[in-house]
Amino acid sequence: MNTPSPSANQRTYVLFGKQVTYDVSCPFPSDQLPDLRKHGVPFLGAPVRVLDQVMLLIDANRVLSAIWTKARYATVETRTPLEEAVAAGVVQVFAPPDLLREVDDEHLARYQPSKMREPLPFSRVQEARQELLKSIQIVEPPDISSPAIERLRARDPKDVAYAQLFEHLKLDAVLSRDADWKATGYPVFQAKDHDLPATLRKYARAVTEEIGRFGVLTAGTFLTFEMVKGAWNLLDRMPPAFRWAGRAALIAAAANPGTYRAVLPGIAEFFNQLQAKSQERAQAQQLIERDIQPNPRRLSLKEHARRELVKAREPLNLSELAQRVRAAGAHSRSKNLEAYLCRQMKDDKRFVEHSDGRWSVREAATLSELSPALRPHVLFTEGLVQGWRRKQ
Repeated sequence: MNTPSPSANQRTYVLFGKQVTYDVSCPFPSDQLPDLRKHGVPFLGAPVRVLDQVMLLIDANRVLSAIWTKARYATVETRTPLEEAVAAGVVQVFAPPDLLREVDDEHLARYQPSKMREPLPFSRVQEARQELLKSIQIVEPPDISSPAIERLRARDPKDVAYAQLFEHLKLDAVLSRDADWKATGYPVFQAKDHDLPATLRKYARAVTEEIGRFGVLTAGTFLTFEMVKGAWNLLDRMPPAFRWAGRAALIAAAANPGTYRAVLPGIAEFFNQLQAKSQERAQAQQLIERDIQPNPRRLSLKEHARRELVKAREPLNLSELAQRVRAAGAHSRSKNLEAYLCRQMKDDKRFVEHSDGRWSVREAATLSELSPALRPHVLFTEGLVQGWRRKQ
């Protein structure tokens, strides 16, 4: 059984109210990236521009492969690169309900890799499927048609729902090994020099470390300054003899070569690690930007709004939504974008207006009612029922 080598430096901590396990030599796990992006670094805001969230369509062959890979880990709780990238917020992965039928027990057993050193209990593979599906958003696409969809229908009708979802959500790329996707002209990830989920995970880890270390540097500098300032001001309240003796001691401590010999190696190592993470992030970012190139100008204003609401995974008020739509590259001749966007969304049943004035998309509103643990099971059952009804 292939198992990832555990690190001797791993510890478990409670962070932002969550229990996380990570290597103490890398004190900023990628799970922190959403919070670091939201709160930024004190006095600096966002010291590093984080890539816009990638939105991918994944098909059954990649999911089946990931399930069997996950099942061979030491524990099924160990995350695959795709799961960690999703948890870090650098990617969202979508699939139609058809995926749930294509990864059922029959398909899982049929997909079993032939070159396995030792067989796995099938219950373990089922557990791996249950965990992996939590990272994939299942959305029912509308029954739409286009030249690309019809070309794919002629080659492989089973993939039509995937193509409909791709065009419905205006996703960035398709994650698949199926050659039939070439007929659509969609951007399909085909790079041979790297694996996209692994590169996204590498990017998430590196950028989290980089932002986190900037935060430590900023906070450390501020605290050191405030401590010295506080000590200096405290001496002002003392008698002259103590005041000058205390100030002389502070200056002597600052000028002592032993202080620098004790502190400088640690500072140098900190900056070396910061530079290494910055280079690692830049390399991963270059590969991602080379192979995933979203084209925001192909989207209408409403499509921009839907895309940003899907990314947010929570309802947004009009001002926040309009700000995100502008940042994504949307253009409008209207002088009041918020009012115009509100009118556009009110006339579209795909949008949901909440009682507090916030907005969401109907697919996200439906899926958000399910807990992450229950959503795959409920959707899997619904998918089987829908398939049975179509046959009837």
